[in-house]
Amino acid sequence: MADIGWSLSGIDTVRWRIQGGSLWRPPVTVRRDVLTLPGRHGVTVTGRPPVFDEPTVTLELLCEGNQADLEALANELLGILAHPALTLGRYSGGLVTSAPAQFVSLSPGEFVPDVGAFFTVSLAVPGVFMRGASADSAPVVVTDGATVTVATLAGSTGPVPDAVLRIRGAATSVHVVDVVTGTGLSWAGPALAATDYLFLHAATLTARRSTSATAWASGGSNVTGQLDYPGPGPLQAWPAMEGADPADRRVKLTVTGTGFDATTALAVRAQPSYL
Repeated sequence: MADIGWSLSGIDTVRWRIQGGSLWRPPVTVRRDVLTLPGRHGVTVTGRPPVFDEPTVTLELLCEGNQADLEALANELLGILAHPALTLGRYSGGLVTSAPAQFVSLSPGEFVPDVGAFFTVSLAVPGVFMRGASADSAPVVVTDGATVTVATLAGSTGPVPDAVLRIRGAATSVHVVDVVTGTGLSWAGPALAATDYLFLHAATLTARRSTSATAWASGGSNVTGQLDYPGPGPLQAWPAMEGADPADRRVKLTVTGTGFDATTALAVRAQPSYL
């Protein structure tokens, strides 16, 4: 069996005999950010990071069996597709990813009673990127101006717009910037002690401080009022080829700030991102 396929909310589409007309990976469309100026050839590029449109994935499926089997298989398929919490999964060559999806359409195709029925299913991926499993990077002790490679995001092909940064004190201010795009998050507030942790959420643009190292999602006190980001925008952790090896793709963040000491460290919770 080929190491390539799709799943719907965790159910492998081999259940409905996925056909060769299905897409083997999501299409990619870039929404270009350019200016057209009178009297100038071509266009002027703004320099902002690329923005991607949501892809639509088309799957060709075949249900086989007697009429009772066909009706049951079709209803199973529709029941999964119509659920508001639908997820689309993909596995290929050992890489397993998934993303929230929206049901766009189901079109019945050729039908032979008591034998088989073809269906064409279209699904949208609103968040654009297929994602790997969430992981926490090991904390890295940082000094002012240090560049940190986020090992858990190695191999990504798309940006990560929803990372959570954890900064262990001591620190009075901290700025974390993506090396590729210049996007980032910064915080300046009452000083963090060596026993304090600061959590910065790129997706929700919120900040919390806590004495617990595991308060990634909740707990502690809200300090969002001291959160900011640079001109290029909120943090998007963007992978880039290392040297001349396209197989070696890394996410790097530069950390600057004040009040650092030997305990100041950065860790990142995030999911790898794939186009």
